[in-house]
Amino acid sequence: MIDIADSYGYITRTLFLSAWYASIAPLGVLISLIGILLNYWVDKIKLLRFQSAPETISVKIISTVINSLELLPLIYICGNVEYKNHLERVKK
Repeated sequence: MIDIADSYGYITRTLFLSAWYASIAPLGVLISLIGILLNYWVDKIKLLRFQSAPETISVKIISTVINSLELLPLIYICGNVEYKNHLERVKK
Protein backbone atom coordinates (compact mmCIF):
# COMPACT_ATOMS: atom_id res chain seq x y z
CA MET A 1 0.00 0.00 0.00
CA ILE A 2 1.23 3.46 -0.86
CA ASP A 3 1.62 5.86 2.02
CA ILE A 4 1.12 9.30 0.52
CA ALA A 5 2.63 11.02 3.57
CA ASP A 6 5.86 9.06 3.03
CA SER A 7 5.91 10.15 -0.59
CA TYR A 8 5.53 13.78 0.43
CA GLY A 9 8.33 13.32 2.95
CA TYR A 10 10.58 11.77 0.30
CA ILE A 11 9.94 14.62 -2.13
CA THR A 12 10.54 17.30 0.49
CA ARG A 13 13.71 15.64 1.79
CA THR A 14 15.04 15.20 -1.75
CA LEU A 15 14.37 18.82 -2.69
CA PHE A 16 15.96 20.17 0.50
CA LEU A 17 19.08 18.04 0.18
CA SER A 18 19.55 18.81 -3.49
CA ALA A 19 19.14 22.55 -2.79
CA TRP A 20 21.67 22.39 0.08
CA TYR A 21 24.33 20.56 -1.97
CA ALA A 22 23.59 22.26 -5.31
CA SER A 23 26.75 24.36 -5.24
CA ILE A 24 28.94 21.33 -4.55
CA ALA A 25 27.26 18.85 -6.88
CA PRO A 26 25.11 20.60 -9.51
CA LEU A 27 24.48 17.29 -11.25
CA GLY A 28 22.78 16.11 -8.05
CA VAL A 29 19.85 18.43 -8.79
CA LEU A 30 19.24 16.64 -12.09
CA ILE A 31 19.56 13.24 -10.44
CA SER A 32 17.13 14.31 -7.71
CA LEU A 33 14.58 15.46 -10.26
CA ILE A 34 14.89 12.16 -12.11
CA GLY A 35 14.33 10.34 -8.81
CA ILE A 36 11.23 12.39 -8.08
CA LEU A 37 9.85 11.70 -11.55
CA LEU A 38 10.50 7.98 -11.16
CA ASN A 39 8.79 8.05 -7.76
CA TYR A 40 5.78 9.74 -9.36
CA TRP A 41 5.47 7.13 -12.10
CA VAL A 42 5.95 4.17 -9.74
CA ASP A 43 3.30 5.53 -7.37
CA LYS A 44 0.96 6.20 -10.29
CA ILE A 45 1.33 2.69 -11.68
CA LYS A 46 0.86 1.16 -8.22
CA LEU A 47 -2.29 3.20 -7.66
CA LEU A 48 -3.79 2.46 -11.08
CA ARG A 49 -2.89 -1.23 -11.31
CA PHE A 50 -2.71 -2.65 -7.83
CA GLN A 51 -4.82 -0.51 -5.51
CA SER A 52 -8.41 0.51 -5.79
CA ALA A 53 -8.18 3.83 -3.95
CA PRO A 54 -5.43 5.80 -2.25
CA GLU A 55 -5.50 6.53 1.44
CA THR A 56 -7.07 9.78 2.44
CA ILE A 57 -4.62 12.29 3.79
CA SER A 58 -5.28 15.44 5.69
CA VAL A 59 -5.02 18.84 4.14
CA LYS A 60 -2.58 19.73 6.91
CA ILE A 61 0.10 17.43 5.46
CA ILE A 62 -0.28 18.84 1.97
CA SER A 63 -0.29 22.46 3.12
CA THR A 64 2.77 21.85 5.31
CA VAL A 65 4.74 20.45 2.38
CA ILE A 66 3.66 23.22 0.02
CA ASN A 67 4.47 25.92 2.57
CA SER A 68 7.88 24.39 3.22
CA LEU A 69 8.76 24.73 -0.48
CA GLU A 70 9.15 28.45 0.14
CA LEU A 71 12.26 27.59 2.17
CA LEU A 72 14.12 26.11 -0.82
CA PRO A 73 15.84 29.36 -1.89
CA LEU A 74 16.92 30.02 1.69
CA ILE A 75 18.33 26.50 2.01
CA TYR A 76 20.15 26.95 -1.30
CA ILE A 77 21.69 30.23 -0.13
CA CYS A 78 22.72 28.76 3.23
CA GLY A 79 24.34 25.80 1.48
CA ASN A 80 26.32 28.13 -0.78
CA VAL A 81 27.46 30.27 2.16
CA GLU A 82 28.51 27.19 4.14
CA TYR A 83 30.46 25.79 1.19
CA LYS A 84 32.16 29.14 0.54
CA ASN A 85 33.12 29.46 4.22
CA HIS A 86 34.50 25.92 4.19
CA LEU A 87 36.64 26.70 1.13
CA GLU A 88 38.00 29.84 2.80
CA ARG A 89 38.92 27.88 5.94
CA VAL A 90 40.69 25.22 3.87
CA LYS A 91 42.71 27.81 1.94
CA LYS A 92 44.08 29.36 5.16
